Amino acid sequence: MFFEKQPEWADHHNPRPELLYTYLATLGLSKEKLNEEYLLSKHKWKVDQDYADGQSVGVRATPTFFVNGQILHEIGYEPLVEAIKNALTPEAN
Repeated sequence: MFFEKQPEWADHHNPRPELLYTYLATLGLSKEKLNEEYLLSKHKWKVDQDYADGQSVGVRATPTFFVNGQILHEIGYEPLVEAIKNALTPEAN
């Protein structure tokens, strides 16, 4: 449901994460079990590690794609296919 409703709550210019709790009620889940303190205590280290990992390899935005350790600066199907084809050619390795 969170992915389905993502356009409502995760707009980059107007994020509204408080809406997640209304979705929980629809699903019959307890707000207390998923309160911010509980989630932070259980999962914050994972988010922090992912952030640090991304920063260490040059990620500045999402999505960021890598092919053979190189950042793909142009995002899209064709640039990705081209980068993969180039990476697979013997002279590129």
